[in-house]
Amino acid sequence: NKDFVLSLGADEHIDYRSVRFEEVSPLVDIVLETIGGENIDRSLKVLKEGGTIVSLPSGVSETVAQKAAAQNKIGIFFFVHSDAGDLQQLATLLEKGTLRSHVSQRFTFEEITKAHALLESGKAVGKMVLTPP
Repeated sequence: NKDFVLSLGADEHIDYRSVRFEEVSPLVDIVLETIGGENIDRSLKVLKEGGTIVSLPSGVSETVAQKAAAQNKIGIFFFVHSDAGDLQQLATLLEKGTLRSHVSQRFTFEEITKAHALLESGKAVGKMVLTPP
């Protein structure tokens, strides 16, 4: 997905299949960590002192905060709780083009098994959309 990632505005792409990111990444100010587990420890290695790691997976709120604090870094757990107002703000940003969403594929409800298989494969790029018949 190198070309896709760079097209989104990334300055650099690191292929996690061929190299461990913490061995080649420069120190950064912010990490958005989406996997959890040992990935938190690996991510903290590339975070500058005083930097912030935001952990998105559920169940690691205390862990990320404690591990970050032990290294003079800030750890934040982020749990999504959306409401109508939040969704309206996102819709407005999408309409204005401030926020972009990449829809990789559309599936009908009859193709939901196929869509689920693609999602489980880890090879989906961007979002998949289910459309009514």
